[in-house]
Amino acid sequence: ARGQEARRMSVPESSNGSPTELLASGFRRADVVRLVTQCLHSLGYERAASELVDESGVQCWPEPVSRFRAALLHGEWGAADALITNLHLPDPASRRVRFLVHRQHYLERLEAHDAAGALACLRERLAPLEQPHVALPPPDGCAAIAAAGGGDGKSGNGGVTVAGREAAPSAMTRCGAGGGGSGDRSGDGDLGGARLGGSVQELSTYLLCRSVEELKARSGWDGGGGASRRLLLDELQEHIPPSLLLPENRLETLLQQAVRWQTLHAPPLTPDDVSPSLFEDVSFRHDGLPREASLVLEGHADEVWCVAFSHSGAALASASRDGAIVLWEATNPQFARRALIPAHSGAIASVAWSPDDTLLLSCAADRTVKLWNAPAGDCAATFREHTEAVTAVVWLPSGAHFLSSSSAGKRVILWDLGGNALQSWHGPRVTDLAVAADGARLLAVSGCT
Repeated sequence: ARGQEARRMSVPESSNGSPTELLASGFRRADVVRLVTQCLHSLGYERAASELVDESGVQCWPEPVSRFRAALLHGEWGAADALITNLHLPDPASRRVRFLVHRQHYLERLEAHDAAGALACLRERLAPLEQPHVALPPPDGCAAIAAAGGGDGKSGNGGVTVAGREAAPSAMTRCGAGGGGSGDRSGDGDLGGARLGGSVQELSTYLLCRSVEELKARSGWDGGGGASRRLLLDELQEHIPPSLLLPENRLETLLQQAVRWQTLHAPPLTPDDVSPSLFEDVSFRHDGLPREASLVLEGHADEVWCVAFSHSGAALASASRDGAIVLWEATNPQFARRALIPAHSGAIASVAWSPDDTLLLSCAADRTVKLWNAPAGDCAATFREHTEAVTAVVWLPSGAHFLSSSSAGKRVILWDLGGNALQSWHGPRVTDLAVAADGARLLAVSGCT
């Protein structure tokens, strides 16, 4: 692995175009090559990745970053610390990167039962990076995850070995206690992240864990042999420019984003069970369009101008130029007719179900708005305030008020169910209305001013 890292640091000039060349897509050739090389590494094709570097002359990571990354993955903490200087990061970022690197170093020392090494890392590496300094336990008062009995981190009676004596578990600060572990990196004083420990004070409490298992459980850390070093690279990405430290699995992330964008912007009639493919775009499926009528409802004597399903979907109301409303049983496969209502003396322009589906509003060219008891189809109230044909009605979310509009009359009226016109607006010709679900906004459709 180290030979491959070294091989990437010394590569010939490419005969396939300059790395700074812009491709037809507008992307730099070198950037695309870096993404492909990284993807080959992540898929385990190390030889193919090395050959691509040799042929293209483009390294996946700049030399200092490549060496820094290799040092992290191999647990060479002193080398990693020395290489941070070569990254030429601004001071706040450099300090945070060092803190995160040595936090991993500290946790791995604890995992290895090296309490002295962990305490040295805490005092000599981590503490100087944090301001203000916090009081640390003296060298002769450290607690170790290493007990004399078999290296399992437990003492003979279930306590912790502290400078050669036993301390009762109940007398100790529990692992994970203390502040600073919020993961908020907004200030310079907070150098760490999440549960692993954001401050030296919190990290010092991990010295009191009675076993490696407790350390991992309290900190949320999976150990040096787990994914923690890879996760450290992800966390360092916040402080190292992506042009230097390429985000892990960047090409796969871009592919996922592209598929997700296409899926989100696919037409609504695209079947939900279509699996996205990398070989074709998520596109409109013509077989999702209805091509044949499954049922034709007949019952009006003239043109049908509007239809509306109840909110529950159990009923359908249709209204016509003939002034009639027909209520249909939508739960019946044949949509059996429930009621035929001779509602208005003029063409009906709009119908609207109340939020609880018990009432139905209608408005028409006869200048009236009518309220109907939906189950029986009898008229509960007639509202006469408009002086021209009424073109739209809409309920407010409470179900206690509604709005009506008259296009020719250039008027919108707010009503209560008692027939009182509570407020009126004069303005443009409004042909349709809609109210937001929270009742905070009213949308009016106008053909002209």
